[in-house]
Amino acid sequence: MNAKSPWPGIIGGGAFLLVGGLLFASEVHRYVSFRRARTWPTAPGVMEYLNGNCHRSHRSGRWCNVRGRYHYQVGNVTYVGRRITFDDADVGYVEQLDSLIHKYWTGAVVDVYYDPSDATTAVLDRRNRLHYYEAAIFAAGAVVGLMILVVAFWKPRPATESP
Repeated sequence: MNAKSPWPGIIGGGAFLLVGGLLFASEVHRYVSFRRARTWPTAPGVMEYLNGNCHRSHRSGRWCNVRGRYHYQVGNVTYVGRRITFDDADVGYVEQLDSLIHKYWTGAVVDVYYDPSDATTAVLDRRNRLHYYEAAIFAAGAVVGLMILVVAFWKPRPATESP
């Protein structure tokens, strides 16, 4: 490839746009789900189990995840739910994980928030865990990718002489 080839810009810009756009869309989807769930009705449920783990990374610090299972009944139908929060993969720090484990212990009677249009979609904890800073970084990455693509495809107009 020569120095004037647009391919490095196309590949790099496309990667930034794709990855940044997908990650930003994921954050927005989680936020929209949270907003919709604020009006969901509740059903009685029973916790079957709940456990969590915390991980440490030298770059991003510590984060915790949670996993569980509960049964709930809507009408005459019993459902099994596994979603504890809207972001089970990152519930925050140890304090947030401990709070969830103490609240949703095995055998506890819980309020299950379910989607009235699809009772198989449910959550126990409706608190918003939108990571605004991550959403902003992902959106900025997508914008950078778009700008790189514009530069890669930019073709200067040939110079014209004035009369």
